[in-house]
Order: sequence, then structure tokens, then C-alpha cells
Amino acid sequence: MAPTEIIYRIALSYILGFAKGDTLIKHNFQQVDALKYAKEETLEQKLSEIYGGQNNGKGEKG
Repeated sequence: MAPTEIIYRIALSYILGFAKGDTLIKHNFQQVDALKYAKEETLEQKLSEIYGGQNNGKGEKG
């Protein structure tokens, strides 16, 4: 997750490359300021909302 649009775009370009026309590449990188949710202790809920209740790295198989 990236906290600002500029960081999001820089990271996305670094991760996916700078080639133009690659907008159809599936990725899980999101622009979200996680600090706000961490302070409110709602980060886990936000992650579930963003990623559709996927595993979220808890080691559960499903």
C-alpha cells in the first residue's frame, strides 16, 4: 500500500515497469494511507475491504 498518489505511481512504475500500455496488468498494489487505519485499530477491517476478505497473510488455507 502507498500513502500518497505520487508514491503509488512511482512504486507502480518500479514494480510493473515503465512500459506504456500495460494498464491491463493485474496487481494488488493500492493507494491507501494505512497509518490512519492503524491508529484507529481498523487496519485489518480496511485490508479485508480492499482485498475482498482474502487471506491477508494469516497463513490460513482457503
